[in-house]
Amino acid sequence: HLQQQEIKLKATRKKKLQVKIRKLYQTQVLRYLVFFQSSVLPSQA
Repeated sequence: HLQQQEIKLKATRKKKLQVKIRKLYQTQVLRYLVFFQSSVLPSQA
């Protein structure tokens, strides 16, 4: 029974980590896109 709880804990921890990484990745991509647009688009206009 204890082992099952430990496995569940590890699984939730892994999920949380994946969510954290995904959020971090998304914010980095968004930042990059904003930077890219602000540096490229004005020169074309």
